[in-house]
Amino acid sequence: LGPIDSEPLTLVANGRPVWNSGWNVTTTNIDASAVLHLGLIGLTNPSLPLNLIGFPVGCTQYASMLLPVGPTVVPPGGGDVTWSVISAGGPVGFLPIGLSFYVQSATLGIPVLTGFDRTSNGIKATIGSM
Repeated sequence: LGPIDSEPLTLVANGRPVWNSGWNVTTTNIDASAVLHLGLIGLTNPSLPLNLIGFPVGCTQYASMLLPVGPTVVPPGGGDVTWSVISAGGPVGFLPIGLSFYVQSATLGIPVLTGFDRTSNGIKATIGSM
């Protein structure tokens, strides 16, 4: 997590992904040095180590970047960001029941890839009917 101990960037599900309904997740423990937040939604888990491109050792890509969400500006001082993975009534809200996908978040500083960027855990989700 870098030269100074900090809480890990954590992705938390707010409920479950239900067909034709919205679903949000929250990225917690965003460091004060973060400037941008990026959500990743994908159909596969590549388990790709990201230290090869400048992230700290231990950062891994757990969601293929099929559909990026953002980037959005992080609130001053860090904290938490809640973001929508599936919007109710939108085209993504009608994904088929039983479809599994992966979600992850990342935070980036400026300049990007200077050792202060972080990735969260990944969440494997499946669209349900209720």
